[in-house]
Amino acid sequence: MVINMKYYLIGYPLNYSHSPFIHKSFNSEIDYSIKVLEEKDLDEFFQKKEFSGLNVTIPYKEKVIKYLDEISPIAREIGAVNTIVNKDGLLYGYNTDYEGVKKTFELNNVKIKDKVVMILGSGGTYKTISYLCKSLKAKKIVGVSRNKKEGFITYDEISEYKDVEILINTTPVGTYPNVFDQIVSLSSFKKLECILDMIYNPLQTSLILEGKKKKVKTINGLQVLVYQAGLAQELFFKRKIEDNLYQKVYKETLLECQSITLVGLPGSGKTTIGKALSSVLGYEFIDTDREIEKLEGITISEIFALKGEKYFREKEEEYIKKIFLNKKVVISTGGGMIENPTIMRYLKCNTKIVWLDRNMSKELFNGTRPKLKTKKDYLYLKKRRESLYKSSSDFKIKNEGPTEKTVERIKEGL
Repeated sequence: MVINMKYYLIGYPLNYSHSPFIHKSFNSEIDYSIKVLEEKDLDEFFQKKEFSGLNVTIPYKEKVIKYLDEISPIAREIGAVNTIVNKDGLLYGYNTDYEGVKKTFELNNVKIKDKVVMILGSGGTYKTISYLCKSLKAKKIVGVSRNKKEGFITYDEISEYKDVEILINTTPVGTYPNVFDQIVSLSSFKKLECILDMIYNPLQTSLILEGKKKKVKTINGLQVLVYQAGLAQELFFKRKIEDNLYQKVYKETLLECQSITLVGLPGSGKTTIGKALSSVLGYEFIDTDREIEKLEGITISEIFALKGEKYFREKEEEYIKKIFLNKKVVISTGGGMIENPTIMRYLKCNTKIVWLDRNMSKELFNGTRPKLKTKKDYLYLKKRRESLYKSSSDFKIKNEGPTEKTVERIKEGL
């Protein structure tokens, strides 16, 4: 059945949002779009009521309450509304952020009951998550604020709380462009089981990356965004969405937001596989060596000969910094990038890193690669870099047989 009713995300400013993609992934027929409203426009917008449903984002989650005829008990308790349903001219307000975090915990098998939860930040999202954790019977909830206030500790006091089991970041620290910023170190947490970072730009903050190193379960804010959108649709259309659809839409949204990076020794097939993979996925393909050659107007070998390796490595880092947050791109990296920790940190933020492994070929020593002249050179690189591939990549693929099979194996790994 075609849906002729209109649905919007309202807020200010709203330069870009994943919400239209997510809502249309749940229901391809929904008429859903972004509507940027200044505060002075709210009265007229709500007086006309020319919508069937709304999602509400900052700064209006509290301001819209005065326009509502009914508000759910949870939204009233939290003091914030992010979903509005127009029922025959009466406006009903809900808070699916609360339910979205709850469903995120459920689908990731995170138990809050009897756990010590630390929540970083003291704003509106803190109110939502602390209320949820209380309802889920957390053993203790520790709120952390930059400034000393009643009911919160400061960041200087965090090291005293070594028994934290669930850590939740509701602050913007680590958001693009400051992707290397990290609000706390995990070194003092000895019982940590799970990190939820509400940030999803980038998909993996420094906080999440440190958690992964420590083998802690990590969850980014994109899951919450997807799940709260699905819960809003349950309210819009009075229908239950099954968990498998929630997970399917999350995976589709993840593929829409992230990119794929191919790493591996020279001759591992990064360019060939990268072009084929980008074609299958409908992604853009970038070969970093070729792009740097275009920018410099000379070949890699000529850059090494005329300007030196240090210059080339600087250009690699500059280029990755420009593109690492690009979406739906397959990036074929230059061989030496794996040895630059800054480059790899950028790439880990928003790309799935695939290590391509392939047997050595005689074609490697044709003079086009400045670091490879003999088999001995190759074996030296392999010994030096293999541990870096292992530590930096999300998974390894053996590039053997037809290109199509290698591409399929990568797709399965995503």
